[in-house]
Amino acid sequence: MNKQWVGDANGLLPEFEIHLKELLEEIFDPAQVFDQTPFMEKCRYCPYQNICYR
Repeated sequence: MNKQWVGDANGLLPEFEIHLKELLEEIFDPAQVFDQTPFMEKCRYCPYQNICYR
């Protein structure tokens, strides 16, 4: 992915809002199951290790 300097974000806001709403709907969906990652190497530097006891 190429990074570009954005001087005016107004053109990006509609797409950002769409993706943000989708993400929030997924997070607050009671049917969505959140579980620990199966990739233990990701847990090495996780600040939440003490909560999930990995």
